[in-house]
Amino acid sequence: MAIHSLHQRSAHSAQRFGIWLVTLLGIPCCAPTQADDITLLSVTRNGLQALMDICYTYSCKWRFKFSVKKSTVVVFNENMKSYELSERTWFLGAQNVKEDSSYTHLGIKVNKTSNSTQQINDICRKLKATYFSTTNIGAFDGVMHPLSSAIVYKSVVLQRALYGSETL
Repeated sequence: MAIHSLHQRSAHSAQRFGIWLVTLLGIPCCAPTQADDITLLSVTRNGLQALMDICYTYSCKWRFKFSVKKSTVVVFNENMKSYELSERTWFLGAQNVKEDSSYTHLGIKVNKTSNSTQQINDICRKLKATYFSTTNIGAFDGVMHPLSSAIVYKSVVLQRALYGSETL
């Protein structure tokens, strides 16, 4: 079964994406992300390039395109001097894919050094903004019913605070 198009934020996106991955790789695997986001992992440079070639061949077969502008390669566990001196090139078909020191995966910033300081700062900044915006609508100053305030806190503030925290 092959799927040409997946709707984002659909209730069945993860299941359909899993079917798409089984078709692509030929082996059962779980979906590493949602909808049209793909993560490829390899321990070697040639292995990653081979996975990128498989994705490109599959996209040609089923007539869809990957956005090279949105694609990034990040090499982990490499010191900055080696990264700056490296002359690696990555290709998706004939197009060059940039190599960078970080990328954003489902709204979570990941960097090559696995340093979580920036991620923690970003989460704190978003949490403060979310808390103050809910305060401005009267969620915590007696304007809103206490049960409604609790629902807003649980469904908005806590969700924003905890999203991505399992990667820290």
